[in-house]
Amino acid sequence: MAEDDRYDCVMDPMDTWTVWDLMKDEPAFFGDRVLAGLSKLEAEAACEVMNDAWRKLKKKSDVA
Repeated sequence: MAEDDRYDCVMDPMDTWTVWDLMKDEPAFFGDRVLAGLSKLEAEAACEVMNDAWRKLKKKSDVA
């Protein structure tokens, strides 16, 4: 996880994984889907996609 990442993967008490939104302090959403109850592989992939999109959006707003 990079210093400026917004999302992180956390294991929940049921041994499944959740993508956590560090800014909102709640599970992340992708559209209308809560990113919870995932396998570790699914959570890591979703986290990577979400953080990549966040960095691009942040970079775009920093330039404007």
